[in-house]
Amino acid sequence: MRRLLLRRGLGIALGAGLLAGGVAISLHGRPLATKQDPHTSSSSDLYMPYGYNVFLKNAKHFKYFDRRKLRCNLKTREQHMGDLADEDNLFDVLVIGGGYTGAGVIYEAEMRGLMCALVDKGDFAGADSGKSSRLLHGQYFKESPTLVSGPVDRWLAMGAALEERSYLLNAAPYMIRPAELVLPCGNIFSAVYRYAGLMLYHVRYFLQSRSSGCTTFLPRPRLLSKVEMNLLFPSLKGDSYGVQFSELRTDDSRLVLQTLLTASLESYIACAKGAALGNYIEFVDFVKDGKGKCVGAKLRDNLNEGKEFTIRAKCIVNCAGAAADDIRMKDDPKAIRILGETTKSSYAVIPQAVYTKGGAGLILMDKARNQNTFLIPYKGDRAVLGCNPGSERDTLDTAVRHFSGLDLSKCRTASWTRETARPGATVPHVEISDSGLITVLGSHPTLYRKTGESVMQAIVKRFPEIDPVYRVSMAKRSRLMGAYSSKTFDGTEKTVSEFIHPYEQILNERYGLDRDICSQMVETYGIHAVQVAEMGKELGMNKRLHKDLPYLESQVVYAVRKEMAAKVDDVVSRRLEIGLTERKIAGEVIAKVASIMADELGWGYGQKKIEIEAAKKALAEL
Repeated sequence: MRRLLLRRGLGIALGAGLLAGGVAISLHGRPLATKQDPHTSSSSDLYMPYGYNVFLKNAKHFKYFDRRKLRCNLKTREQHMGDLADEDNLFDVLVIGGGYTGAGVIYEAEMRGLMCALVDKGDFAGADSGKSSRLLHGQYFKESPTLVSGPVDRWLAMGAALEERSYLLNAAPYMIRPAELVLPCGNIFSAVYRYAGLMLYHVRYFLQSRSSGCTTFLPRPRLLSKVEMNLLFPSLKGDSYGVQFSELRTDDSRLVLQTLLTASLESYIACAKGAALGNYIEFVDFVKDGKGKCVGAKLRDNLNEGKEFTIRAKCIVNCAGAAADDIRMKDDPKAIRILGETTKSSYAVIPQAVYTKGGAGLILMDKARNQNTFLIPYKGDRAVLGCNPGSERDTLDTAVRHFSGLDLSKCRTASWTRETARPGATVPHVEISDSGLITVLGSHPTLYRKTGESVMQAIVKRFPEIDPVYRVSMAKRSRLMGAYSSKTFDGTEKTVSEFIHPYEQILNERYGLDRDICSQMVETYGIHAVQVAEMGKELGMNKRLHKDLPYLESQVVYAVRKEMAAKVDDVVSRRLEIGLTERKIAGEVIAKVASIMADELGWGYGQKKIEIEAAKKALAEL
């Protein structure tokens, strides 16, 4: 009891001190525009603004994108396949697996000037990476007992996660948005204790972000009274205080895809060669030299009648997730499997109006069951309900225990389950075999770029023949495709909203698109939303895909031509994410999506029917 009172007393004192410091120093303000930028003075001047500029921290690396080249530089799948199958190509790095980890590795390698390739036996982010919680966080709440091995490791991991969270907010602000979360507390002592901890968490984030040159910051935590909690969450059981804080939310599939597409752009920065990508390319076996070293791989194109071909590479990185052990066994049949037991996490999408009147999310901690249940505000008026670990039934039951008069099984619009196998060691786990195969397991979504940086360090150390143009990470100094700089030509600092609004205005005024569609397109493509709308205008396809959805028919065409979508499920569940937010409507649009894709890919009636049935099956198995 004495230890508890002492800890709470220290928490109150610390919280009061931080609160006083927060009054004196603003930790949450974002820089506002102080001048009128001549490039954004009217909507007619906004077609191709300065968003393509890369502002690097080191002045000697300051470069500009070639705007005209970047507009048409995304390759089709056929062009990527030509690069992969070209026997004259010798790749520095071949990555197996197109999820978060693989995307982080190839992005880091490509931004250092290496010649890279990536293949996946399914679609990009088609497995675990596309079924995450939609939350990018700084690891204040411990998600898994194997995430870190102790308090010191956890403190270091939190610092790395906060650094990456700050990077992501500035690298792709159009698709990575702040998410306001509330942590309910039973009494004022618990609330002040949690507030003090979250304030320290925020101060650490702020100082790290400030030192790295970031210009956009999340707001600081604040205490909520019982009255405020009752107004925000009227159906939450019991009177409680709360602490409101901010994390980030994103569309996982789109983030992985945008990272891969950025890596595929030639001359995105001065040294970038443009990675070769291949979805539905299955790994068959390794090619080894006389000394038993991996010098290439045999691959199979499952979209081209199972045609096999060989690719040469100096280094092969295994980022295959749940299939990583199988690939390790092909390299060394005597290798010991390192993946542990599979854990299951379930998620459901519900309307925000069901549980809140203010659009905030919730973190519900259950120490007795060792579970964290969360409600994350998501696109439009939706929220993602998740439970780690737990089945779908556990997720719904846990939420119902905290709310009165709430039947989530009737109001959910979609759901999915994610099964993850982690190595039985501190993650991420990096292993280098005698043949030179690098295996990476267990990367956290927030840390995917950082994991890629660690792998690059291992590659440079292990393979002296691989000589990158840059020895330091250029990826963390660059923004993803579709992003824009917060610094204009006249030196004015602008907020994220001040960049988003002009593009939404262009789409609305120039192309006559509804506001909900404009918002969705900017969040999906960033500055490239204008290109999608222009394509739709030329084809006469800027029409709603469904009357209740903010998506256009032209987005399906763009997904096929520019984003390597090859199956109906690629569009429905990942490029547009309809299947993971509106399950019933997704079933209704499958036939229409298939018709558009059939015209683009030349499917006959029989092939189109097969693709429709495959999409329906994939939707049912989410």
